[in-house]
Amino acid sequence: MNIWNDFGTTIYFLNTSKNYTLPLTIYNFFSTHSSDWNLVFTDVVIVSLPVVLLYFCAQKQIMSGMTSGAVKG
Repeated sequence: MNIWNDFGTTIYFLNTSKNYTLPLTIYNFFSTHSSDWNLVFTDVVIVSLPVVLLYFCAQKQIMSGMTSGAVKG
């Protein structure tokens, strides 16, 4: 998870936009369309949508995994 949010390393080592991570694509899109907030917000929603959908599909397993270690006995 550390490399997911690592911004400095990815901006220096990934030269093509084909290899950019999601936070870096949002950064580049924001720098291009900084005055068009509706486009920036749309990009953020599109980028975060797969993660949210994955959570909703696996919500039962995630919650059972989080609570299984919390019960004594």
